[in-house]
Amino acid sequence: MSEQKSSITVRRARVGDIEELCDVYLELSPPIRRLFHPFPFERSKLRLIFLVMILSDKLIRLVKHILPKLGFSLIVAYDEDESRIVGFIYIHIIGKENDKLIANLGITVREGVRSKGIGTKMEQAMIDRARQIGIGIIRFSVIEDNTNVLGLHKKFGFTIKGYTKDDYWDGKFEKNLLLELELE
Repeated sequence: MSEQKSSITVRRARVGDIEELCDVYLELSPPIRRLFHPFPFERSKLRLIFLVMILSDKLIRLVKHILPKLGFSLIVAYDEDESRIVGFIYIHIIGKENDKLIANLGITVREGVRSKGIGTKMEQAMIDRARQIGIGIIRFSVIEDNTNVLGLHKKFGFTIKGYTKDDYWDGKFEKNLLLELELE
């Protein structure tokens, strides 16, 4: 029995990826979109956000010292067979605690190609990138009902630190869990 070679590669995002990144995000169904608040859902705003992320990543060594809250790194999963981006993951530096840079994280995979190891590949690449940048802690919230994503993050050693402020979406409150991974 031969093993099929994966056609998915992960790499840092490029300026030329912006339109396709917008497509990936805008194609998300409403239940999945709510997991990405407070991202906007208009292409023009998304273009600017992705451009800032990509440029920040190119200048991250400088940015993290001068304006750390503008520090981003954005990685894409690219399907070579389909010639398209199938997911992305980003970290955003949100502050400093005990001399450690802290970043939050966001991840999505196109609907229809989930559960194929794409999230795992992207998360490993992002953890490696976070270490390169000098991030000490990745900390972010996940809606408690998002069990697939919780399982993915737990696989990499993220721990649940408790609850964060509830979010109000589509007429109901969502419980958010605070996840954390120490990298140093």
